Amino acid sequence: NNSKMDEIDKIIAEEGHVYDQKASFAQWLMYFGVGLIVALLPNFLYLSYMFGMSLSQHAGQIALVGVVCAALLAQGYNGIANEKKIQLLAKREVPRSGGGEARRALHKACAAEAGVFALAAGNATFLGLFLTSAFYLVPRVVSAAAPAPASHLLSCVGAAAALAWPRAQGLLVALLPL
Repeated sequence: NNSKMDEIDKIIAEEGHVYDQKASFAQWLMYFGVGLIVALLPNFLYLSYMFGMSLSQHAGQIALVGVVCAALLAQGYNGIANEKKIQLLAKREVPRSGGGEARRALHKACAAEAGVFALAAGNATFLGLFLTSAFYLVPRVVSAAAPAPASHLLSCVGAAAALAWPRAQGLLVALLPL
């Protein structure tokens, strides 16, 4: 057990602290694009007769909430991917015969797997948190008569902010054994 912790410490020392890792501009752009698509999904619900928001009256709020949520989701995806990459590197061994090239290939494979995990787990978690918030938390905690625009703002931004929280990212990676 101590040797496993030493191995994890070695990986963290080599990789840098999980939140110090820099994603490339292309990664951030991809994370933001996916986040924007996912963040705009709740609008279909709010623009339906159930909530009664109209696009003509609430376009500004929808756009602003979408962009803010996309930025928060991008931050969440990046944090989840970094946490997962460290977890994957701790579980896998570098082939002895390949040297530095094998190590780079392992890091690249773990980074790709962690990125896919971050998008899948992050999107599912965001949508689950959003639905829980829109149909349970906001009506019961804030007010059952909360206007649809307030519910939209609280539910969407709250779910995205929860995913951008570093402790939630670590918990998500720890709980999902994928």
